[in-house]
This record gives sequence, C-alpha cells and structure tokens, in this order.
Amino acid sequence: MNLVSCLYCLGCCIFISSCISIPNQHTSLPPGNWRGLIYINEYSNVIVTEGRKEVISRDVAYEEKSLFIPFNFEIKEDSLHQLQMVVKNADEQIIFNQIEIGRDPKTGDDTFRINLAPYDACLKGVFQEDKLRGYFVVLDKPNYFMPFEAHYGQVHRFKKLPNPVSINIGGTYQVMFTDTTGDSFAAIGEFEQTGTKVKGTFRTETGDFRFLQGEIDSTKLMLSCFDGSHAFLFNAIMEGDSLTGKFYSGKHYYANWVAHKTTSPRLRSGDSISFAKIPEKEFKFKFMTPDSQWINFNDEAYKDKVKVVQVLGSWCPNCRDESEFINKYINNFPQENLKFVGLAFERKGDPQKVMNRIASYSKSLKLKYPIAYGGIANRDTAANVLGNLNGIFAFPTTLFIDKRNYIYKIHTGFDGPATSQFENYKKEFHETIEFLLNQK
Repeated sequence: MNLVSCLYCLGCCIFISSCISIPNQHTSLPPGNWRGLIYINEYSNVIVTEGRKEVISRDVAYEEKSLFIPFNFEIKEDSLHQLQMVVKNADEQIIFNQIEIGRDPKTGDDTFRINLAPYDACLKGVFQEDKLRGYFVVLDKPNYFMPFEAHYGQVHRFKKLPNPVSINIGGTYQVMFTDTTGDSFAAIGEFEQTGTKVKGTFRTETGDFRFLQGEIDSTKLMLSCFDGSHAFLFNAIMEGDSLTGKFYSGKHYYANWVAHKTTSPRLRSGDSISFAKIPEKEFKFKFMTPDSQWINFNDEAYKDKVKVVQVLGSWCPNCRDESEFINKYINNFPQENLKFVGLAFERKGDPQKVMNRIASYSKSLKLKYPIAYGGIANRDTAANVLGNLNGIFAFPTTLFIDKRNYIYKIHTGFDGPATSQFENYKKEFHETIEFLLNQK
C-alpha cells in the first residue's frame, strides 16, 4: 500500500469515528447526594428521534407541570468498598446495599439495579454521570412500575427556594381521608416545623404513614416519603388552623383529606378493634416455615409458654418496623418461657415463590424468630385462617397468647418510631408480656 492509500484510509477512519456517537460510559454511580423523583404523572415533550435515542426537550417548569414523589438519598461506599444507597426521610435513614452495575449489550448504556430488600421491589434503569433514569418496580404486583429519575448534587426536597412563611403548622390535627370510592378513615396528624422545613406523620387505627419530610411554601404544605415499598405524596393548603389537601400513594391510590388543629385528637385504641369471639377457647396454630418446619402450639416447644404472633406481610413497611422492634425486644429481654412467631400473608400465589419471599425477608432483617406462611395477602384470608376472631383489620396485627393457648389480647396496627406513641407502645408491650409470664 502506497503513502496516498494509507493517508486515505486514515482519513476515512477519522471521518467515520467522528460520526459515531458513543454513549456515556461510567464504571459506577458517583458517590454523593442525589434527589430522586418517582412520577405519578410526568410532563415531557418528545421533539425528535435520532436512531435508537429519544431526545426530550423539557420546559424549564416541567416539575411544576408534573406530579411526582420526591425523596433524597446518598450513594456511598461501605467499609468493604461496596456501593450502598442511603434513603433519607426526616429522622430516618434506610440503607439498601444490593446495587448492581452493568451495561446494556444492545445500546451500550450503563445500567443500574438497586434491590430494595427486604421488599420485593427495585429501582432500575440507565445512568449517566449525573443522572439516573428508569423505573420503580414492585415485583410482587403485576405490571406495577412508575417512572423514576434522580439528579446528582441536588439536596432540596420539593423547591430549591421555598417562599417565606408566616404560619406554623406544628402540632396535632384531627384528620379525615376520603378516597374516590367514598370510603373514609380517620387519622391524627403530627407535625413539626422549623422555618420552611416540615416533618411528621399520620397515625391511623391500622398503622402510621412512617417518616414524612417536606416543606411549607407560602401556605402550601408538601410532604413525601419513599421507603422502598411505599411512595407517598401529601399536598395541602393551610387556612387558619385547617388543612385541605390531596394524598397520593403509589401508582393508583388517591384521596382527599381535611385536618383541623386540636390538642385532643382521637382514634380508637388498637387493643379494641380485633378480639376473640369466644375468649376461653384454645387458639389453634399450625403452619409451615420456608425450611419445611411446622410451628404447632400443641408441640412441647410451645407448651406452657407465652406466645406472641405477628400477623404480617413482607410487603408492609409497618410490619418491617414491628419486626425490627421484636428483634430488639428479643435481644433486650430474653425469656425461656416466651416465644415469638410470625405468620405472613403474601401477594404471590406460587408456594415456592412465597416461601422464598418469606425467607428473603427474614434473612434481610436477620430475624431471630421464625415466620410461617398463612395465605394470600388480604384481611379476610387472615381472619379465616386464624379463626375465632371478629376480623383482621390491619397488617401488622399482634396476638398475645397466654400459657393455656387462650388469646389474651389483640393489637391492631403498629405505632412505629415515626409517631409520638412509640414509647408508650413499647411500654405497654413489655407490661403485657410481663403480666402473661407471671400468670400461673
């Protein structure tokens, strides 16, 4: 080949390489602060398609025209230099340490998948240096996914510069939620405000909405929470001592809510909702665990012992809170004559998948008590399986069984660590167990 031919080939190579667009490629997610958005309704304009890529031009006010659930998180390395995602909601930090980084062989895009254990859910998609784009996927619900994106370096929740406020939302509220079918439920709102920043929760008769974080912009309240299972958004306008707003949960659920500030909000006691129809009737319990072991209260291992049965689902954040509480209780108050067991009601119908799901939940939380499988995840199934109850009205529900295998008390729901009642609940829980242990 002569010199002219070589120069011609070199020129062709340079020309061809200049026409090829190679996707941004990064070996890992950049450590630091991120702001995530899970979209309920996403506003965007597609203006041109070039090859495999969609180029999307966004109005500078696209966030104002979209409906989304914002949350804050940090990407960091643990002591073994493994990536972890730390989600931040008010006073809570949740660590998700199952992060997979790869590359799409068809497009060359860098990909991520963040498994949200202990839940059967994930965040997955593609990433560039300062942006993640993909979906929040709930794997144990059919076709359940929501668009997700995240931006590196952003630390605000809703607005970078909220408008000044002259109101204080702090305090307790009597709340009523009403969904699109007309069904209503009562709640107590508990809020704290510092400047424009707000944190708090809603307590209901079946549990709480966990750690909510947000802000006040003029007279508008905005709160959100993402914990790996649930994605919540609350908006409201404050007039005087009242709030009027909307509540969004995940992909489909929507409700209106009204709240009035009061120093004496009311809910029914969690001990009064479920009860044994025949108090002095033996409580039958025989269910199988993922390792094919039967838990039977008539066996010697449970004879003449106090039993606490946690009715739960691996998909339920309040159940996770209670599971972690029970684990700590077992560590702090070991008792030979006290047994804890879980009975899970799951969304999946396939027996092997269900058992794998329960085993994964137990392993992820390092539970010190066994969990057996009860049936499909609905309240009627749980009530029918357990028998002799007027009903199961929430996950979790906790049954306290005395040494004779009689139901002593049933507690519906769980006032978790986000609520003002958590310390009271822990005290009453301990007193109930001590009373049953001291019975002859």
